[in-house]
Amino acid sequence: MKKLLTVVALLIFALGALALTACSSAQDEELVGTWRFEGDGSVTYVFDADGTGSRNTTGRRETFTWSTSGDRLNVNRDTRDSYLRNERWNYTITDYALTIDSRQERNWVYTFLLDSGEQNEALLNTWHLEGGGETLVLNEDGTGTRGTAGDMESITWSTTGNRLDIRSRQQAWGVEWERWTFTVTDYSLNLNSQQATGLSLDYRLDSGGQQSVDLVGTWRWDDYGGYIYVFDADGTGTRGFIDDMETFTWSTSDDTLYVNRDQAPLSEIRNERWTFTIANYALTLNSQQERNLVYTYLFDSGEQSAVVVGTWAWDEYDGYTYTFNADGTGTRGVAGDMESITWSTTGNRIDIRSPLFAWGIEWERWTFTITGDSLNLNSQQADGLSFDYIRR
Repeated sequence: MKKLLTVVALLIFALGALALTACSSAQDEELVGTWRFEGDGSVTYVFDADGTGSRNTTGRRETFTWSTSGDRLNVNRDTRDSYLRNERWNYTITDYALTIDSRQERNWVYTFLLDSGEQNEALLNTWHLEGGGETLVLNEDGTGTRGTAGDMESITWSTTGNRLDIRSRQQAWGVEWERWTFTVTDYSLNLNSQQATGLSLDYRLDSGGQQSVDLVGTWRWDDYGGYIYVFDADGTGTRGFIDDMETFTWSTSDDTLYVNRDQAPLSEIRNERWTFTIANYALTLNSQQERNLVYTYLFDSGEQSAVVVGTWAWDEYDGYTYTFNADGTGTRGVAGDMESITWSTTGNRIDIRSPLFAWGIEWERWTFTITGDSLNLNSQQADGLSFDYIRR
């Protein structure tokens, strides 16, 4: 009987030892992965699910085995250095952050951030910095570029939760490993630095070079027709006065127009964003960046309606005539006092440029109606100004 009790006791002891061994060599699944030092990002811990791991610094990799028991982390370093070959830590994990507190050395407390090595699909695109010429390109493989034309740096990136980690070897913001929280909403990306208080950057989505065909063409400011926008189908464009034109690139996404002015002064908004609407040959631009900044432009087809071509005499005095030539030139006035004009038609609107400011303005807008041999011109700028002309 004593022998039986002895055997049973030995079995219980052996099972207890096995259980204790299993417990001490367990690995907390939450620790599995790559953790980057919160300070400068130069040190990483990699905990593998099989209980192996490595500690990596610039130019050095040290392997170890690890296990957990409750809130305790044991790291057994594969090194000949006898000092703290077997490290003992207390650890906590909160919101992708691992804090380890040494049980052997006072005030050894470090925080590491989980690096998933993944890329959030919502960020895969080209982004333009609001108010500046910088472009941020985030690729699916974790590579990317950032900077202005002619001064681009290569970066690597990953996301963990709502945190974006960017490695900048040029240390563009003063650190090699940048940490940002990010928010993506309605074609915009906000980056908020976790390292520099108050540093927040707003980017807007590049539409991928899409250009609304409705915008292609020339548009004249309704307040003064001498100021124009020219949107070309290839995404380039110009705007300004005839003798002072500025170049830009443009794209659209839904009802948003993006105008990129890479050569604009730094004091001005380089990447403009407008809400646009088009109705009855009129383009309205409403700034998404400046309050109460709204402009209306009228489409200029540059064409001449064939039914208008010819000479027309005023019905109240046939000595006053209009001559509209097919090439967009023309004259108006009385014999001996004729004014040279240029003209074009868009829909039922006729635009006339008067270098002499005959009606007090250089760029006149009229609606026209032709009935038989009668032409009616009705001013869009002066209420009640209407004239009838008879074809000659």
